[in-house]
Parts: sequence; C-alpha cells; structure tokens
Amino acid sequence: MGCGSEDIRNIETTKTEFLLNGKPVHFKGFGKHEDFDVIGKGLCHALIVKDYDLMNWIGANSYRTSHYPYAEEWLELADKMGILVISENPFVGLGPRLYKESILEKALGVVEEHMRRDRNHPCVVMWSLANEPNSPGCLNDPSERESCLHFYRSLMAKARELDTSRPFTYAAHLNPDDNPMASLFDVLCINKYFGWYEWTARLEDGLEPMVEKLEEFYDAFEKPIIFAEFGADAVAGEHHLPEVMFSEEYQSKTVETQYTRLLREPWFIGAHVWNFADFRVGQTLNRVIFNRKGVFTRSRQPKLVAHTLKRLWNSGDV
Repeated sequence: MGCGSEDIRNIETTKTEFLLNGKPVHFKGFGKHEDFDVIGKGLCHALIVKDYDLMNWIGANSYRTSHYPYAEEWLELADKMGILVISENPFVGLGPRLYKESILEKALGVVEEHMRRDRNHPCVVMWSLANEPNSPGCLNDPSERESCLHFYRSLMAKARELDTSRPFTYAAHLNPDDNPMASLFDVLCINKYFGWYEWTARLEDGLEPMVEKLEEFYDAFEKPIIFAEFGADAVAGEHHLPEVMFSEEYQSKTVETQYTRLLREPWFIGAHVWNFADFRVGQTLNRVIFNRKGVFTRSRQPKLVAHTLKRLWNSGDV
C-alpha cells in the first residue's frame, strides 16, 4: 500500500507484518477512553500530557481511539511524540442496523467527516471502521450476510477514496464465520477475553484455545493480527494468592501469560491491552461503577499489571 508522501513515510501490510518505512512494527499499547476523574469525558490538556508520559514510562508505542475519534488535541501531541494511533469510527455493535440503507448513508458521512479531519496527522497509521459490529447469530441468513458485506464494501470504497496511504481494520469478536467482511480489510484486530468472559477463571486451560481461536481468524483471512482487546478486571489494592478473579495478581498473570504466548506466532504483530485506565460505566449488575480492566486506575495510578508490562515492553525482546 503506497503513500502519497513517500518522502515522509510508507506503510505496507503483508500476510504477517505491518511495515512502516520498510521496518516491521510490533504494536505495544492500549485501547483507551476519554475519561478521567471529575471531568468525565471532558477535554483536559494536562491529562493528554499525563497519559502520554505514562505510555512512555511503560514502553508503549501505540493505542486505538476506542470507540470513537478523540479530540484532535490527542493527535496533535501524538504527532510530536511519535506515538502510533489507530483512529476508530464511532460504530459500536451495529448488529441488525447494518441492513438499513438509512444507516449506511449516515455512516458514509461519518467516515468522510472523520477521515477528512484526521488524515493529515502522521500519528494515524491505520483506520478502524468499527468495533464488534455483529451480534451472535445476526448473519445466519444469507441475505443478512450479503447486506453486511454490502455495508462494509460501501464503507471501504468511500474510505479508500479518501485515503490510499494507510491500511484499514475493524475490531472483531465472535468467530471468523461471523466476520465475513474481514476479507475486505488489511489487518485483523481481534477482541477476546479468555480467562474472563470465556474460560472464566480457567486461565491456563484457556490459553491454547485462545491461540487456536486467533489462528482460525488467520487461517480464514491470512491477515496479520493485533490482539486488540484482552485482559481482566482488577480492583485496585485487591491482592490474592493464589490468583483469583478481580485481584491485581489475576489481571497481571492474564496479560503476561497471553501476551508472551502469542509472541511465538508469526502472524501476531502486537497487543493493545484493554484498557489503559479504569473508566466510568453505566449502572449495571455486572460492574461496580467502573470498568476495572485498566492497567492504571481512573486517577492514573499503576496497578501490578503496569509494572509487568513495563518489564515486558522494555526488555528488548519485542
């Protein structure tokens, strides 16, 4: 995939690599949210500096703007600091709405607005057009699958018209057969929570099934894979041995065990831990005020997993 300004940079993808100026990139970073104590999702310039300082401390080189384009100030500082950004559209869990032409028309406008605003930021190295767009069984009918493919063919046609210099992805979950549109994209971003939502509390037992599931995606589409969301909730200050769910030890072990195992796979080009920091969520029976999968607390203090990642990402092995 060529770049219009090859004197600045060139981005290419192969079946097993993401190349920036001819050199393979291993993505080390996070899914994030614009969220912080007191201000919620409000823009805070000091927070941008703080978060990037923490990314530098931990050894991260990238993040995804899950699940919407962030304020442009985030990109402006990333440009200066050399942080790589996967910039994502605000399409989350579209499900049956994929079949509506009225939704497609709106989506095309959003894609154009997003990409025209952000395409001149060199930090943006890839576009993500959606997050977990399908629900289980929503593509069982052949006409539904064709509607889904029509939706994404249309989005991709508009997106490639706007930018020929960058690859495209979306964050997939479920199974390869639930993601036929993945064939249209350049990189696979896969969200899977083995040891948490799947193989719950059975981290070791679920390790090889996790690898097998990602390999199913690779075998189906032959695209390089970023483990775009994985991890476990941890209540800050909750310690327990042996490791149990919601303890800092369980979160740390989940991230280290799964990440280091995937380093052995040729199609694995990096990981974004979910999430950079704990964030506020709506009231449900499943969560106590926050999604607590953050590597840092909502106030940006490190959990045990932060020190684990700092060791892994600064070891020189990746």
